[in-house]
Amino acid sequence: MLDFQVCSIDINSSSANWGPFSFDFTKGLPPGDALAAATVTSTAPNGSDSTSALIDAGSVQVTGSVVSLRLQFPGAAMVGNHTLQFALTLASGARHRFGFGYVLVEL
Repeated sequence: MLDFQVCSIDINSSSANWGPFSFDFTKGLPPGDALAAATVTSTAPNGSDSTSALIDAGSVQVTGSVVSLRLQFPGAAMVGNHTLQFALTLASGARHRFGFGYVLVEL
C-alpha cells in the first residue's frame, strides 16, 4: 500500500541529479515524537533493488518531519515504475515504513 496522495515522479534519460524531492511525514508521525533518521530504498519493476542506481548516494536528508533526496536516471535497463520505501526512526526509537509509488523511469 502506498502512503502518498500524489504518486508519480518522472525521470528520463536527460535527467541528471533531479531534486531534491521532499516527502513530508508530518501527518504520519505521532504528535510530539520527532523524526530522527530515515533510510530510503527503491525497487525496480522486476522486483530487484534499484537503490544505488536511482537514488543519488548521500542525498537523503532529514529536516524536521521532511525527508528529501535526489534521483538520477538508472539506465535504459531499468525503465518502468520504481517504488520508494522509507524506513523512519523516531526520537523515541519507534520505527515505521512508508511507501511511495511511482518513480517512472523512461527513455
